[in-house]
Amino acid sequence: FIGEAKSVARLSHQNVVAVFDQGDDGPFLYLAMEYVPGRTLKGLLRDSGRFAPATALEIMAGVLDGLAAAHASGIVHRDVKPENVLVTADGRIKVADFGLARALSAAGHTRSGLLIGTVGYVPPEQVTGGPTGPTGDVYSAGVMLSELLTGRLPFTGDTPLSIAYQHVNQDVPPPSALAPGIPPA
Repeated sequence: FIGEAKSVARLSHQNVVAVFDQGDDGPFLYLAMEYVPGRTLKGLLRDSGRFAPATALEIMAGVLDGLAAAHASGIVHRDVKPENVLVTADGRIKVADFGLARALSAAGHTRSGLLIGTVGYVPPEQVTGGPTGPTGDVYSAGVMLSELLTGRLPFTGDTPLSIAYQHVNQDVPPPSALAPGIPPA
């Protein structure tokens, strides 16, 4: 935790929630983070149902800029989803909650039988126990873009295992196949 907190604390980018301090107080570890007034992207999506393509792409530009800064600093987020994206009242995008983040040097290994992240957005390599890295964050961001455009996740199922299986064995369906009126491009 402390190593990851120090890595995230060194990350400074307009599209990433800033970490001001980290440490311990006896047995308790803490992070002091930037307060971001606004809402989660998940809350906005719940209210709107889905976004127009131009709006979804504008949001994703901020998310991808924040992730690119993290990746350039050697940090993989590992839990990219709308709940971890904050939108300020004036529309600025902030990627938050690097709680599952790992330094790139350690990201090559996943403990057998352990799935990190949220199953609806999990990249196939994380399901199969393969090496994880920036490409996994990009995959999860693509799933999130699909959700922003369609109002739903591309894969659903009765169990987390059935959803994870689909991530590994099926292509993500194009958003135009899941929601009417979305241009195929």
